[in-house]
Amino acid sequence: MKFKVIKFIFIFKLCFFGLNLYPANFVNSNNKNYSYIFAPGLTSTEMQLAKYLPYFKASTGEIISSKSGIHTINKPINICKFAEIDFKPLNHKEKLSIFNPSRYLYYFFNNYSSKKFSVNIKNQDKLKFAKTLTSYTILVSKINIGQKQDISCLAKTYYEHISKYPNNNIILYGASRGAAAAFNFMAEYNPKQVKAIVLEGIFDSIHNLLMKKIGYFHTVIENLLMLLTSYKKDGVAPIYNISKISKKTPILLITSKADESVPYTCTLNLYRALKANNHENVYILILQKSCHVGYICDDKEDKQAYESVVHAFYKRFKLPHDKALAKKGKAKFKLCNKNI
Repeated sequence: MKFKVIKFIFIFKLCFFGLNLYPANFVNSNNKNYSYIFAPGLTSTEMQLAKYLPYFKASTGEIISSKSGIHTINKPINICKFAEIDFKPLNHKEKLSIFNPSRYLYYFFNNYSSKKFSVNIKNQDKLKFAKTLTSYTILVSKINIGQKQDISCLAKTYYEHISKYPNNNIILYGASRGAAAAFNFMAEYNPKQVKAIVLEGIFDSIHNLLMKKIGYFHTVIENLLMLLTSYKKDGVAPIYNISKISKKTPILLITSKADESVPYTCTLNLYRALKANNHENVYILILQKSCHVGYICDDKEDKQAYESVVHAFYKRFKLPHDKALAKKGKAKFKLCNKNI
């Protein structure tokens, strides 16, 4: 009997409080309402948020909590669901939730199985495999890498967000492909309620990225991307949108010298182009030892630098921040605005 009571208490705590569910560690410091929009990376999902937000409910029905990671995003938050993540079953009469690899495989193999982020997932809805491979074809063909389709998805998320929070200022946070989409969205829509953007692992262009990674064989890969996905070689890229970005918008770019997916020189190139265009409110944090999906977990010093610098950036522009972390990151943050 005693064992059952203890078990009940444990399950109750797990269900309602999770393994590491703590409130926001930073609050609005200037009496304004702030909310957040997050644009995830390629072939990942809102579950990627477990790196930055210790507890939330995913639209796919899971309760996500994390023991590690950092806290640089707060609630309320909207997550941009890109086209390949948010498609519906072809046969609407079949009440199936299509098993979407873009939602789960990347997350499982890179995050959950490696235990990098100590993520806890409690399933609420069972997922079923689609009965046809057509869904996989749609999945691949709809993948867009920060271009027109992704920008439209993010714009839709933005307008849905401001209709829900009409009086809120917004911090826009993007990772990898989501960072490129966020940058291009800012350039093309100039959304008035976005007061700052934090962009992790952003590339200047896919063309330059492939050139740096594989040299002159980039043409083959680029043509393959055009064949299999909705990527366009002559489509928009962050480096071509520099002049459209408002110089008033604070921008923090975060990259790593150990990033093999998006070489840090791609992000540095974008930073230099912004500085050359007289964008004074742009900053770049270059980590040393962390991979593309592990900026906040691969190395202790990188993790501390990431979190403290983000909060120092927030403080600099009078955004919600953790005072202790902002103070800790003040010196390093000052180095993020140099001509390099």
